[in-house]
Amino acid sequence: MSNETPQLQASPESSQRMTAGSCLGIMLRVIMATVLGIILALVIFYGVPALYQRYIVPFETSLARLEDAQARQADENQRTSNRLEDFQDRLNELELQNDDSKQALDELQSQLENLESLERSSDQTLEEIQANLNERIQGVAQSVDQLTQALEALEEDLADTETALSQTNEDIQQLNQSMLAEDTPVATLRRELRLVMAMELMTRSRIFLVQNNLGLAQNDIQAAHNLLADLQTRVPKYQVDALQTILESLEAALENLPERPILAAENTEIAWQLLQQGLPDELPLSTASPSESTTATPTPTSSP
Repeated sequence: MSNETPQLQASPESSQRMTAGSCLGIMLRVIMATVLGIILALVIFYGVPALYQRYIVPFETSLARLEDAQARQADENQRTSNRLEDFQDRLNELELQNDDSKQALDELQSQLENLESLERSSDQTLEEIQANLNERIQGVAQSVDQLTQALEALEEDLADTETALSQTNEDIQQLNQSMLAEDTPVATLRRELRLVMAMELMTRSRIFLVQNNLGLAQNDIQAAHNLLADLQTRVPKYQVDALQTILESLEAALENLPERPILAAENTEIAWQLLQQGLPDELPLSTASPSESTTATPTPTSSP
């Protein structure tokens, strides 16, 4: 009886200790999840407006300039089309006048031939008619000269219009090329946004790993890996190795899931820390020395 009594007394104490330990573990997880949620909310609340003011606003400004240039180009094309139609109408009128002049010349030539047949009968009448015809021929010749000068002026105006239109098209093409180039602020903004998205995915995957949601964590790690792998083909050469190191850490995390979630969390943590340090900047050739180390590009960070 004396040996059984201590055992009966010890059992409630052991169960109380286990219950207290379970409650403490649950409270720690709840506190950790709450802290992580607060930190993530702060990062989103303060980081997203800063990114918007720094990158999105310049991008929208450039886009508005491009749209304005396209609108001006459309207006210029419409004005050019209207001028071309006006020139065509004037050219048609001049051609009609030229036809009329030719017809008048033909009539005068016919009259001249008739007069020549009557020359023998009346020299005086022929001289008067010849003078009248000469005056009319001179008037027609002057009209033809005026029409020729007008046609030349129209051709010059058309050439100037075509030159202006060609220059405007070249300006639009240069603007489009500058918007699509990889070394422009817009391209830099795209790369920075991809880095921020990758950090957000890794942060969320770490939270899922803490919550033991291995499937969701694996999906986010894979999405971050795909995003950075695509970015690796777009960054300058001096940033490819840094991204390759991050991708290797993410690949190791994917290999450790779902059997070794702790190792996967460590690999994800390493990749997140490397990405938080930022990608290296290119050192100028004139100032860089073998002893100098590559500096890191500041990247908007997202704390876990």
